[in-house]
Amino acid sequence: MSTITTALEAEVAAIRAIVHKSGANAPRGRSGAMIDRHFARILALISSRIRHFTKVYGLLAHADDAAQACAIGVWRAIESYEPAKARFTTFVNWQLRGELQGLRYRLFRDVPVDRRPLSLEALTEAGVFGVAGLEDADALERTESLAAGTLARRACGTLLDEHFAYMRRMAVRQAERRITGAGRAGIRPGTVAPAELDRIDQRLRQEREIVAAHLLDDDETPSPCKLTAEQRRQIARRNLRALADTLQGDARIDGAAMATQH
Repeated sequence: MSTITTALEAEVAAIRAIVHKSGANAPRGRSGAMIDRHFARILALISSRIRHFTKVYGLLAHADDAAQACAIGVWRAIESYEPAKARFTTFVNWQLRGELQGLRYRLFRDVPVDRRPLSLEALTEAGVFGVAGLEDADALERTESLAAGTLARRACGTLLDEHFAYMRRMAVRQAERRITGAGRAGIRPGTVAPAELDRIDQRLRQEREIVAAHLLDDDETPSPCKLTAEQRRQIARRNLRALADTLQGDARIDGAAMATQH
C-alpha cells in the first residue's frame, strides 16, 4: 500500500470515528474543527488527482466550481465508503468523476457529449465496479470474440509460416535438381539463380495470401494477380490438403511418443 493510500485510509477512518461518536447529532465545536482538519488533509492528498480529473473533463476554466464539486464528491465518498469492498483511493475516483461529469453537463448543456451523469444512488447500491450505466452488457462477448479471432489468426499464421517454409525448401530442391552440367551466366552448378528464387518466393507469397484468405473467411482480395476464382480455390485446396497431411503426421508421431512413454 502506498503512502498516500495509507494516509487517506487513516484520515477517512478518523472522520468516520468522530461522526459515529456524535451519533445522530451533527458534530460541532471541537469535533467539527477536527473533521475540518482531517477533511482538508484528504483534499490535499488527492489534490493532484482533482487537477487531473478537472483537466480530463475540460473544466480548467471553471477550476473553482470543479474544486467545490470535488469536495462534495469526497464527502459523499466518506459517508458511503465501505472498507471491506475497496480502498478509499479507488472509491473516491468514481465520486469525483460523477460530480465533475454532472458539473460539465450543467455548464455545457449545448455541447453534445456521448455520456450521461452518474447516479449516486446507483453508485452507492451497486458498489465501485457495478455502477449502473457504466457496465457494457456486450463487453464480455466482444472481448471473447476478439480474443478468439486473434488466437485463430496467430495460429493460422504460425501454421502457414511452417508450411510455406517447407514448400520453399522443396521448390528450391527441385530447382537444384533441374540444374545440370556447368553453370550458366556465372552461376555455379547446382546453384539456383537469384531470378528463379525470386519467382519461387513470389509464387509462394501469393499462394500464402490465398490460403490465409480462405482459412480466415477473409473477403479481401489477395495481392493483385491474374488468377481466376477457380484457380485460387484449387491453390487453397491443394495447400490445405498438404497442411492437413502434415498435421495428421505430427499427431501420429506425438501419439506414438506418448504411448512409448507410458
